[in-house]
Amino acid sequence: MKRLLAISLLCLLVAAPIAAQEVAQIQLQDVVGFSGQQVEMQILLNNRVEQGIAGVDVAILTIGKVTQATGQLVPFKVPEPTASIGVVAIPGTLWDIPISYEARQISTRDESVEYRVTMAQSRPFTGPGQLMRIPLQISEDVMFDSAFPVRFARVVFYNINGEPIPVATKDGMLTVKAGRYGDLNGDGQVTVGDAILAIRIAIGQITAATPSPLSADQFTKALHFADVLPVNADGSRGDKKVTIPDATAVLALALGLPLPGAAATGGTTTGGG
Repeated sequence: MKRLLAISLLCLLVAAPIAAQEVAQIQLQDVVGFSGQQVEMQILLNNRVEQGIAGVDVAILTIGKVTQATGQLVPFKVPEPTASIGVVAIPGTLWDIPISYEARQISTRDESVEYRVTMAQSRPFTGPGQLMRIPLQISEDVMFDSAFPVRFARVVFYNINGEPIPVATKDGMLTVKAGRYGDLNGDGQVTVGDAILAIRIAIGQITAATPSPLSADQFTKALHFADVLPVNADGSRGDKKVTIPDATAVLALALGLPLPGAAATGGTTTGGG
């Protein structure tokens, strides 16, 4: 009888479900940008992690000379947790002030850039949602439409007890729509014709609704490559609008004068024909 009970108990133990260890599923979200543009690549937590994430040690690696080591890593911000609403990522709302540190390394072999950030919080983030976002400054020297992998070089997450959490990762892709500042029609050179297009965009004669003589795709590119001024402190260009000063800078490029701020950002210095 005792033997039968022991066998029955053993069977129950074998049959009892074993709780699976939570795995945080994170990904680098694909992003598209233009030559010379600063874009933000988000790191997303795609599932809810009940034990929560209180600390991170993350590094991403850009392959090849695509990005400059500029910009600041922005930690995630989430609202105060309540009894009815779990902790979710909502950009722009203040949560708990994190302790964070950021570092960059540039490889002398292939000019790749590694961004690494460590953060510690007093309360856990359960997700799903945006964990953090990393600004990437695309080089002005990218002259052909290209796609570049951006991968995780290191990922360690910690729970509120300081214990590591299993993580599954998915790398991302940075797609660059290439061109040169001042070349609005995409013919590979900067001319007086491009300056005319810049003026017409600035005064509203050419718009997204009526892009002619440009195609819709050319108009989208033109909005970026005409937005030359100002040169911002972080090395990026423009203020997300095309103005008469921008058109004047395009005209100067057509004359062969240097692109404003080119020496500081390493961009193209002269215009064509």
